[in-house]
Amino acid sequence: MSGRDRLAKIALCSAVYSQPAHVAGQFADGVVEFLRNEPDCVLAFAVENGTDVSAFLPQGVRDSRVLTIHAPPQTSPVALRRLMLEAGMSSGADCLVFCDCDDVVSESAASLHRRGLRGADISYGNLDLINWKGERLNQSLFGGAPAFQRISGSDSIAQRNVFGLSNTAVRSSVFAGGIPEIPQSVVAVDWYLFTVLLDQGAHAAYAGGSVASYRQYVDNTLGASAAVSSDQLAKRLTIAERHFQALPATRARQEAELALRRVRQELDKESGAIQGMMSLMPPLRAWYEDLFGIAAQLADHTEG
Repeated sequence: MSGRDRLAKIALCSAVYSQPAHVAGQFADGVVEFLRNEPDCVLAFAVENGTDVSAFLPQGVRDSRVLTIHAPPQTSPVALRRLMLEAGMSSGADCLVFCDCDDVVSESAASLHRRGLRGADISYGNLDLINWKGERLNQSLFGGAPAFQRISGSDSIAQRNVFGLSNTAVRSSVFAGGIPEIPQSVVAVDWYLFTVLLDQGAHAAYAGGSVASYRQYVDNTLGASAAVSSDQLAKRLTIAERHFQALPATRARQEAELALRRVRQELDKESGAIQGMMSLMPPLRAWYEDLFGIAAQLADHTEG
């Protein structure tokens, strides 16, 4: 195995902010299982001001294994995630594995991501869905497998993002030229970050299994559930619009923006047709699928 593929040192990276005790405890439980297979792993956390990071750490973990950057007051979600990337890079790790602090990393995440990173710069895995209590929903984000096994270039994710900050890992070399600047207007940080990395020439591959448990909330705007109201759909639409506004135009992105304009125009009409289309959407689906699914229905209706 070459030095490029060994990926000897791993950092588990998270942006940590205040969570209920059971959520923080379940995150820590996941870290315990993860560390069983990665005894040399570093925990690289960016910690929101006022948050007690000890609630997210396994009992007895050595201080030498924990690298924290404490964010100043009023740090935005975008800036907190940038600090997370800085913490990961300062660890000297060959590979950065990501997991949000309200999710639960899998014991096998590191081995799966190493598989994904063979010949790739980015690895992405599946996610098992859990409810707010942490109970399994017996569903996964991608079903059996994602739509793509390998990704080169960002066109594939213009309307179907597969990257989150709980199901991905990267070679630290992808940030050799610096961590990309993420505009404060961006809400879907993961979608933006991995779009930029793919635009810069990075290649991605599927890890071949589930790498974390992904917590779902009733009113989660960016979760794996269908929008429950036109207001929630409008919030998702605004997030997607901001995503494309922050990126250079490409043909694939222009097509995606055209699709979003159809949805915006229909929402502005307040005709009630959107509600009927929403009712046809499967209950468990990635948040952006509502938008592009409804856009496709509107295009079919117009052509018909």
